[in-house]
Amino acid sequence: MGLGMPFQGTLVWKPETSYKIGGSGTGYLFSDKVLDAKIDFGKTYQELRGISSPSICGYVGTVSDYTIHVEWIAQSITNGSVVTQCLRKVSTGTMPSICIELGVNTVNTTKSYYYMKGCVCKQLNIKASSGGYYVYSADFSVASVTQGTTATLNNHAAYNGGYAAFNKAGHVIAKNTSTAIATIVDGIDVTINNNTTDYYGVSAYKQACVPGACDITGSVDISLDNGGKVFTDGLYTGLTNIYLNMNITTWGKWTFGTARWDGLVIDANTSNDMVKTNQKFIAKTVTVAT
Repeated sequence: MGLGMPFQGTLVWKPETSYKIGGSGTGYLFSDKVLDAKIDFGKTYQELRGISSPSICGYVGTVSDYTIHVEWIAQSITNGSVVTQCLRKVSTGTMPSICIELGVNTVNTTKSYYYMKGCVCKQLNIKASSGGYYVYSADFSVASVTQGTTATLNNHAAYNGGYAAFNKAGHVIAKNTSTAIATIVDGIDVTINNNTTDYYGVSAYKQACVPGACDITGSVDISLDNGGKVFTDGLYTGLTNIYLNMNITTWGKWTFGTARWDGLVIDANTSNDMVKTNQKFIAKTVTVAT
């Protein structure tokens, strides 16, 4: 038996032509820098109890509820960006499905590959702050998991593209691409929740993953310019769009459309810092472009 070791993994994905059909050949990378990939098999058995004994008297197998959580650094990618698979198709309002393969201990003889089909994004988060990189994190519903010692998808070559750094010159967080939100912006955190529901039918395995209402929420750490007058004046009027340009060549320009400020807190205190706030917002639509 060989111990599972860190820093010896692979993670690739590929679009599916239909839900949980899978794929083969060369997959795409999430990024050259994946920070975390975690498969959760969920609860596997429901225990049964009766009045005759304090001990468990039996077990019933539960439905399968596989999920995978992935975190990666946003990178310049010329094709196959996985973030486009985390958003609804504009034409149909449906969610794309992909297959994902996680390799563990891949440089040793004792290795495992977890091949997942029917992966549908439940939630995507985009987060960065001063002095750091933009990090994507996504949770996927998974229809099936197969474990083996050889890979089903071939690993993609490294992209070698630039990474999205928060403080890189030319970076923009603005209203409608040009108007500054505030003099100082120290961070941004946005979550796109697709509110998916898994359906099983009479099978123990997922037969469909259907998106519900789309919730787009976020916050920006900003200076309260003019003592907060700018924000109190605009609190009950349209914020228009929030534009996020990660300043990488491709897959770095987000628009959170028809946005509104969601409340306001003004805190003047003795912290020896400027007056600032973590300002929440909500949005109606989301798009990403190269």
